[in-house]
Amino acid sequence: AREALERLAVAGRPLPRNMAQMSPGEALALLRAARLIRAGGRDTVETYHERIRTVVLRHLAADRRRAHHRVLAERLAEAPNPDPDELVVHFHGAGDLRRASTWAVLAADRAAAALAFTRAAELYGNALSWGTYPSGQALVLTLARADALVYAGRCGDAAPVYLNAAAQTSDRLQEFALRGRAAEQYLISGRVESGLAVLKPLAQELDLPFPATDGGTVARLLVEIGRLAVRGGRFTERPEASIDPLDLLRLDTCWSAAKGLGFIDPVRAAVFSTHGMYLALRCGEPRRIDRADAYLALVDVNDRDALRATKARMRLESSRRRALRRQDPYLSGLTTILSGVAAMNGGRWRRAHALVDEGAGMLPAIGVTGASWERGIAHSMAMHALMMLGDFAGLSARAEAMYREAEETGDLFASVVALLYVARATVA
Repeated sequence: AREALERLAVAGRPLPRNMAQMSPGEALALLRAARLIRAGGRDTVETYHERIRTVVLRHLAADRRRAHHRVLAERLAEAPNPDPDELVVHFHGAGDLRRASTWAVLAADRAAAALAFTRAAELYGNALSWGTYPSGQALVLTLARADALVYAGRCGDAAPVYLNAAAQTSDRLQEFALRGRAAEQYLISGRVESGLAVLKPLAQELDLPFPATDGGTVARLLVEIGRLAVRGGRFTERPEASIDPLDLLRLDTCWSAAKGLGFIDPVRAAVFSTHGMYLALRCGEPRRIDRADAYLALVDVNDRDALRATKARMRLESSRRRALRRQDPYLSGLTTILSGVAAMNGGRWRRAHALVDEGAGMLPAIGVTGASWERGIAHSMAMHALMMLGDFAGLSARAEAMYREAEETGDLFASVVALLYVARATVA
């Protein structure tokens, strides 16, 4: 009877009778009579109350607990379609880290497929900690963990994992790309010093502009603007597969740097965005051209020259229509959000609020590096629109929700923005 009660306590869930009691006997009947266990559904039994389970576990010696975990793990593994999460718990509890690691990978894959990214990241991390894998497989699992962290909105936590992956790969281009992802995730989550520490040497190695001084940055921006003006917007469309991967990497690094620095160092961000537009036109890949042009158009929307501002709004709307026509979820969402920002800059608050919320809803749940920055922009602009409309109750609710999410994910930038709007709603 004692063994059966201990096993049920260790299991933490209802068990089939033959698993709770390994040999025929009256043990289960005695435990039921003493109200220590009760019948569950489908011929199962469980501890009568959680307090009983807690007391049993408190007095259970470590070696007996491990033994029960092992029996449960072995029996559950023999069943058809076993639950990977349960097997992770019991093989780990039994001290069999190798098999726990194997099942952790399966459980992580299942969690990621169900969009449970926080759980997936935890399981991938456990698998890497518990098991020993060949270098190629270890890199795959490390990348899966980093991506899951990004999709869960924990960008600051993902950055060092990407750097870990970059240190593992022997592919130079992949190393550059992963360092670029790390820099982006550091910057968009408000970890500016860490992001710049990664971005600066990466930019130098990729032959991208990163002037050392403020004056040098302004001068380089003027050079980039002039070069882009001379070149014009002409390009020869080319499929992505025909373009040198290093050129695409340089272009994507410019995008990561521009959006990561936009609210921190706007002049340096403009250097990267202008240089990125020049590279995009030279490469001729339409999707990246629209992405870069939409970002630059947003800057020109605020120009004092009415004609220039009007042309910028038209460019932005053209990029949005092309994205919608191509049924590109990411670019459709991004350009719709940026159109909302443009509407806000023009004082059209209701239109702005509708567009940024619409754009955020278009963004895919997963992608190459997630869309936390884009959603953050949408939420920030929506809060500003609510404030300008005088909807302080709506502003307060939205700001508090954004703050809670930012605290959970460790997004320092979003946390500060949300607190500012909480304060504004409170004062109003």
